[in-house]
Amino acid sequence: MDSLWKHVWENASSIGIARGISVAKGAVIYGKKILTADRKSLNTKRNISAQVTFFWAFGDVSQATVGELLGLDTVHTLPNWFNMHRDLCIDWMRANPPVIGGPGHIVQIDESLISKAKRAVNARARPVAERWVFGGIDTTTSEAFLVEVPQRDAATLLPVLQQHVLPGTTVWSDQWAAYRQIPQVTGLPHQTVNHSLHFVNPATGVNTNTVENMWRCAKDKFKRMHGTSQAHISSYLQEFLWRRQHSREDCFESAVALMRWRYPVPQ
Repeated sequence: MDSLWKHVWENASSIGIARGISVAKGAVIYGKKILTADRKSLNTKRNISAQVTFFWAFGDVSQATVGELLGLDTVHTLPNWFNMHRDLCIDWMRANPPVIGGPGHIVQIDESLISKAKRAVNARARPVAERWVFGGIDTTTSEAFLVEVPQRDAATLLPVLQQHVLPGTTVWSDQWAAYRQIPQVTGLPHQTVNHSLHFVNPATGVNTNTVENMWRCAKDKFKRMHGTSQAHISSYLQEFLWRRQHSREDCFESAVALMRWRYPVPQ
């Protein structure tokens, strides 16, 4: 474990992530107790970088709170560390794109507005375009995919569906026009619910409640942060997906394993 942290530090430094984290320098190599991931050993000053990872891993502790608890700068130090961990999530999701469903499985799909369009407030400001995310969730396994999309037409959404949903899956959706071509283009069985009449199709039971709940969970973090930078929206969504794949009970161990995967220690 100590060699892992030293290696992560050296590589992070080489790509500029260590800028603003000098307070942690020299503390990235843990004491021996941390080799067993003993969380009680995290309360020592020399394990400051381990403590930051520990709090990030839980996902619901604000940077302001972490900064107050650890006595760290919340302008540069903590954002740099938290951004590094999110970048690792992006790398992991790109290397391991989720493919869900399969014969006998139902995948609910939906698109959601993740950021509303905003007009420029003055001549120097730039207008902000609306941003949409397309996703799906397996109702049996809870495995999911999320992809930011430039448009919500069939030419954009259906290739994403084919990339992330296995053949033989039954797809449930609302009656958005782009979904009408799902059987013809993808070969996937497709059933719908008319949301102008019902939340659940009374004849077939088809609904999109599970995927809509996933949207609420994904957006909840933005609400807790009182909004976020446009530049970070996609990375937060990838972090959300990574967290869905890893148990909260083992969140710290999973975060360390993620660093070990991204920065393998030379043998």
